[in-house]
Amino acid sequence: MTQRIRALARSGSLVVLAAAVLAFTAGAQVESRLVGTADGSRFLLVPFSSTPIIHWVSMTPAGELVDPPEFPGLSFAVARSTLSGTDTIGTKNWHEEQKVQLQLDAAMREVVAGVGKGVLEPELVRRVEQLKGRLDRLRDPTAWQRAMRAAPSLDFRIRELPDAVVVGVTTTRAGFATVARLLMDRRENAILRDLQAKYNEVMQERAARIATDDERVRSEIVDLAFFGGGARLKAVNPIANEDVARDLYRKMFAPTVGYHVITGGFDLDEMQRFLQNQFNITSNLAWRFPERDLRRQSSERMAVLSDGKRRGIAVGLQSATPLGQTELMILAEWFAGGPTSFLAKWFAAAGIPGVECRATTPFPAGANPGLVLVEAWTSADPRLATTGDLVEPLRQALARASTRVRYAELEGARQRAIYARDLDRADPMRLAYWLAIECGVIGRNPVEALDLAKPSMDYKHYTAMAQQLFADGYRTIVVMEAQQ
Repeated sequence: MTQRIRALARSGSLVVLAAAVLAFTAGAQVESRLVGTADGSRFLLVPFSSTPIIHWVSMTPAGELVDPPEFPGLSFAVARSTLSGTDTIGTKNWHEEQKVQLQLDAAMREVVAGVGKGVLEPELVRRVEQLKGRLDRLRDPTAWQRAMRAAPSLDFRIRELPDAVVVGVTTTRAGFATVARLLMDRRENAILRDLQAKYNEVMQERAARIATDDERVRSEIVDLAFFGGGARLKAVNPIANEDVARDLYRKMFAPTVGYHVITGGFDLDEMQRFLQNQFNITSNLAWRFPERDLRRQSSERMAVLSDGKRRGIAVGLQSATPLGQTELMILAEWFAGGPTSFLAKWFAAAGIPGVECRATTPFPAGANPGLVLVEAWTSADPRLATTGDLVEPLRQALARASTRVRYAELEGARQRAIYARDLDRADPMRLAYWLAIECGVIGRNPVEALDLAKPSMDYKHYTAMAQQLFADGYRTIVVMEAQQ
């Protein structure tokens, strides 16, 4: 059943699926269900009979995987704009608003052309401001969110992640149908009001993050480790193209790429019937975003960049074939998860104490279930001539890791991972967010995400995984040198 659910859940041609799975949540066994609807939507249903409210978390892909190359961050601006209403909610006169918007679009194209030539006519600037003022008088950009809160929604929040935008709504059983209608309206009929202003916000936030050493260096590490360099810190087109944004909206909100998790007090059969009746038609074509263009190396690859403050080393590991995500998470935690990890102890034994080790998987999120980013940071220790002195111990640790897997150490890593998951599963709303990220963003199998039973702790199994990831996998070593 596990393989069947995984295959169907990732299929863009999914029509109707109702597969029962078991969740062990907060110590109680709960029947859950993965439901597919005729429009291609996917819903993971986890009922809690003890609560009278319902939590609905909806995931939409965003970030570098979906952004047009010339408009980094546009997907987040689009997602924010969809909260400004539709052609029926948030407008005082839709036909007049549409006409003024077309005039503003034409004027903005003239602005782009003028900026390219180094000439910007004052009259054009005044006309743009006048058109914006007319639009403001025709719009009510907070109407959709007010309608959502009046549904009623007891809690309504938006979270932006590196690879997705997650909208969470808590409502009553009586308000659930209204929430469903509003989410459907946003998916099908959103008007991207104030797109340029939203895009400006995203660009300002992006610039502020990149200005910090940690964000810049981490971005470059990921670029070098997984993409071959030169792909992540690009020039930004400052003017959001409305046509490009509309096309991106249709792709981002295609039912086949979103993911919904519903938890709380409801009957599984009734909820399935409601969703299959409600989510059966879409104007968005079936769409699957392409996978990231990962640069696989058949042998080790080296790269060097300047950090400015600290010395460190990172390695991007890619297994030749996908690995089980829960077990991979445990293996990564064992290898580089903090001061007691295998890698930290290896550095200490090599005469390099105090190395800060961490492992992230899957990384980048949603790209491939066999990706691990390992980082090892150290201060400018005078005993190290260069950060390159970390390279050989790292190579040795990777070579020996596949033969040094120990049950007791893996069990400790497993307990830490499960403890972190238990914290999220104790509350229905937190569980909904957690599942939306695990299944919708990372792409984890819902059976694996829900199941709290012990993953296999077979020694030979983990040794084989370690061999595949650490010894046989593709890798790029990135050396970070402190500037003098």
